[in-house]
This record gives sequence, structure tokens and C-alpha cells, in this order.
Amino acid sequence: HYKEVSPRVLFLHSIMGVGTNIFPMDAEKIPKLKSMLTSFEYKHIAAFPSFIRLITHNKLLPELTKRITELDSLDSITFHRIIDNEPMTFSSEDFWIALNYQVVHMLDFLPATNWKQEIEDPLFQQFIELHTFLTKANKLVAHVDESIKSPLERDDKGKPISV
Repeated sequence: HYKEVSPRVLFLHSIMGVGTNIFPMDAEKIPKLKSMLTSFEYKHIAAFPSFIRLITHNKLLPELTKRITELDSLDSITFHRIIDNEPMTFSSEDFWIALNYQVVHMLDFLPATNWKQEIEDPLFQQFIELHTFLTKANKLVAHVDESIKSPLERDDKGKPISV
């Protein structure tokens, strides 16, 4: 849950590209999309595929983790938008918001139950790495309920606690 920001970003996050070089919308439609969103929403939707790549490339988070004590002095981050390679710059505030959006997005790819048994899954590992990083940096704002029960767990009457 990430009630502090617009839910439309997560609804439209893939329209400008996904992690596998598929672009559901042509770049020529960017002005129309931009006209239907707030500037905040557009900025985060446009950057969403870039942040997916930055995380899955597996160099950003380890580098930031090494510099975790310096992150309060982070002013901005510059990267390229995936759909058309245009440069974008995010303030540190937008950077942290984007990473929190990614935490929520990654939940879509995790199993609904059995987290303990599925923890070795590569997507689960990326989620854990990002969640851990944001927690250590004291920047995790999105709420993730980690108390999911295993279907193997039983209540005092022997019935499964979860599906």
C-alpha cells in the first residue's frame, strides 16, 4: 500500500515500456499521454521502465548500499528514459518515491502465499534486496505486509491458516 502518492502511476506504469523491450504505446503518443496526467504522474510513469532496468541490472542497489551513509546528501539522479533514450533527472525525493513504487510493483510478481518456500526465486530476491535497501536507508514508505502465512501452518483446530 502506498497511499501517499497517486495510484495512477502503478496503473499505467508499463505503458511506456516493460523490462523486455516491449512498448505498449508508441513514442509519438507521449504528448497525448502527458496531457491526461499530472506532471508528477507523467514523470513517474515515464521513468518507471528505467527504474525497473536500473534495479534488475543489479548494480544500482549494491552501489547505493555501499554509500548508504552518504545518501542524505543525494541531490538528484540522471538516467535515460527507455522508450526514446531521452535523459531524465529526478530529485532525491522523486528518486525515493520511484523506488517505493518499484517495491509495490514487485509484489505483483511474488507468490500470493508460501513466501518462506519461494524465497529463492530471483524476482523474490530482487524484492528483498530493494525492500532491505529502502529499510536500511530509512526511505521505505510503501507498506508491505510481511506476515503472510504458509498453507502448511495450522490453527489450534488443525485448519490451514492460509490457502
